[in-house]
Amino acid sequence: IPQDSLINRQQFNESRFKSDAVSEDGATSIAQIMPNTFADGLAKGYVPKGTKYEDLAADDALAEKFQVAYMKDLLGRDWNKGSAKVKRAKSLAAYNMGPTGLVNHLNAEKRRGVDIYDSLDWVDGLGKEAREYVFNIMLGGDKEYEDEYNREHAKKFKEGGVKKEIDPTVEYSTQERPRYSPTDNK
Repeated sequence: IPQDSLINRQQFNESRFKSDAVSEDGATSIAQIMPNTFADGLAKGYVPKGTKYEDLAADDALAEKFQVAYMKDLLGRDWNKGSAKVKRAKSLAAYNMGPTGLVNHLNAEKRRGVDIYDSLDWVDGLGKEAREYVFNIMLGGDKEYEDEYNREHAKKFKEGGVKKEIDPTVEYSTQERPRYSPTDNK
């Protein structure tokens, strides 16, 4: 999936494209940024100095700027090694569950002999939310999920926004998902 589509799919998964979305844990905006992640990102220059946490919910472009910078940061972290596909999956998982939680998971999977560099097998051991997050964004969800994504994407970007549509020639095959099914209750 092209990077711009990955960002769109991530926003849909995070907030269903709702600027004012607030999670149970306190994440806000279309990109669902947590307050501590915001403070860290502000210090790293993801957004201009003086930006307030509340500004993310009021400005989708600002929230997306933060999201893209954070994803690039996660892609470049020392622990994020492997094929390009694996690195994207690790970045998404870290965005969803936090970098420390992911690193702990990866270390445990590596000790169990799971390939964490060239395979997505480590994703199987994630909790249900993080596992579905990675697979829905990278490989596409089930028919209901994809229908909802396409409907909401069309509404959000109907006025010719800067977003690009997902390439219709890309096939999101469930065969690419190692030992995973949408009904898995891990």
